[in-house]
Amino acid sequence: MTASKLGLKFDDLGRVRVVDEDTAVATNELHEQSNELLENIVKYQKIVEDLVSVSETLAAQVEKEKLLALQASIKLQHEVEHRELMKHQLQIQALEKQAELERMNAEYHNLQRVEQEQQDIMDQLAARRKKISS
Repeated sequence: MTASKLGLKFDDLGRVRVVDEDTAVATNELHEQSNELLENIVKYQKIVEDLVSVSETLAAQVEKEKLLALQASIKLQHEVEHRELMKHQLQIQALEKQAELERMNAEYHNLQRVEQEQQDIMDQLAARRKKISS
């Protein structure tokens, strides 16, 4: 059997080939293209991983900001409720003080009336004494 019947061929450099030169060249080109494709896929995968990483970082920051905003909103709501409570308490105190002022004014007027009555009695007694003495 000869080498050509076995499918063995020799290239320009004298190397033994199982396939003809055109098929070997096409195979090498396909191999190079496959390697380039693999490199591009690896680059693409790295880009996707970086994008996912950036997205996860941004998502974490957004979550953090959402929590801070929620916390601020709750704090503001509590402050509003606290102020409403304080306003209500101050209104109650103002009403209590107004009632106390009215009570004290009434007591003051009663004491003025009693004082005037006592002064009138003292004036009458002094006038009687004067009449008796004269």
